[in-house]
Amino acid sequence: MRIGHGPVSTTRSADTLFVAAGVASLCFFLASASLFLACAHTISPPTRTERADRLLRVGMQQYQKGDYEDALVRFNAALEASNSIDYQEGVADALNNIATVHLRQGDYEKALENYGGALTIYRELHNSQGIATTLLNIGSTHSALQNADAARQHYQMALETARANKLRSLEAKALNNLGLLMKETGDSEQARELYEQSLRINEREGNRMAVADNLNNLGTLSLSLNNADSALDYYRRALEIDKELELPEAIALDLFNIASAYQAKGDYANALTHYSRALAVFDFTANHTRIADTLFRIGLVSEQLGDGKRAAENYKSALAVATAAGMHELADQARSRLQELSGEAASPAPEPE
Repeated sequence: MRIGHGPVSTTRSADTLFVAAGVASLCFFLASASLFLACAHTISPPTRTERADRLLRVGMQQYQKGDYEDALVRFNAALEASNSIDYQEGVADALNNIATVHLRQGDYEKALENYGGALTIYRELHNSQGIATTLLNIGSTHSALQNADAARQHYQMALETARANKLRSLEAKALNNLGLLMKETGDSEQARELYEQSLRINEREGNRMAVADNLNNLGTLSLSLNNADSALDYYRRALEIDKELELPEAIALDLFNIASAYQAKGDYANALTHYSRALAVFDFTANHTRIADTLFRIGLVSEQLGDGKRAAENYKSALAVATAAGMHELADQARSRLQELSGEAASPAPEPE
């Protein structure tokens, strides 16, 4: 299942989580859970396979909320349950999810170790979908390590596997991730071409969630090229889709990106409005990492609007949430802004990177 990382260069399609025994597209929304209908006879207790799958689902929900530690506990429990009955697909899915948590926490060595274990099992099972997906995730890890050659190699292998097995959604995702890599290495034109290829596939397949991902990435690319108006157009189109699909986290990310574009234009009032709207949705979904980031952005634009009191309040809130979530870099940034506001230093509010 995939989730997202702006800007914020908020791409919502860089990595993939598994739930139950299959792959589900996840951009901050819950997987469908099995429903058991009550009958006249006693319902049997869940099997260990069902328990493992349920643990994966619950872990995914915690991951979505930004509670990585609890997600890791659930995924490890799913791994143990799967190992106890030699449920190899469950083992591979759990290893993939454990690796994804480590990736989010910045522990890339553990991420690669667990992705490697998942990939070995998927290959033994001849599970082409699992193989392609895990190759994508390994590529994402190498990208985070700024190892562009290894990232490109794994994305390309994933693309070839997806095409050979007619896995169109994964083909589109591989193209998208190659586009992300091209953007990171400074090849904006190639990035745009790859994003647009991915977009065309997703439109043909009717995968509207992935279409919104592509539009967000095209928007972020435009913003990186100082074309805020084009970015706004892409972000608004993504927001329209996500609202039709009623995807709270995706809606919040779209609002956040729209705010970032307004901030880049120097329209701080509109930026503040959209960051505040994004925060309201992130609060509802209890995604602590996004809450901390948005609070910090509200602090920045409040400073730029000359409202030091509101800026300080939001920096304090961002510091508390970021510290609790283990977001040390953001916590340091919030602490620095508070020190400057308190008169220990004097500097204007920085623009976001």
